[in-house]
Amino acid sequence: MPLAALITLITSTAPAEAAAVVCQAENGGERIELRVPASADPFEFHTAEFAQRFRVSAQYLEPAQRLKTYVYDFRGQTAVLVHTAQYRLGAADCHRHAEGFGLNKVYSRHYEREIFLQCFAVCD
Repeated sequence: MPLAALITLITSTAPAEAAAVVCQAENGGERIELRVPASADPFEFHTAEFAQRFRVSAQYLEPAQRLKTYVYDFRGQTAVLVHTAQYRLGAADCHRHAEGFGLNKVYSRHYEREIFLQCFAVCD
């Protein structure tokens, strides 16, 4: 096999790293999308809100290959943490995670208030 063909074969089958993660949240028929790019900064978070109902926040630490998600419920003027999750996003799992992972259903203090949260890897 020629060297150029071998290099093409190796690079085309190499596992893809997740360049970003897109998390989708749904509450009461409304949907928001939160794009979370890979970052080495442990203080970088991305946030989206449902008009004074829920806040969704996420962080994708690329060196640790870990996504962290947080869901907050608003109680008056205060946002209270009601759910957190952590997911490993290794290169071998990227394409599997592109189909969606972490489908969470989170309830607030009121029974009629629930939020669905699922994320999708965006592979290189």
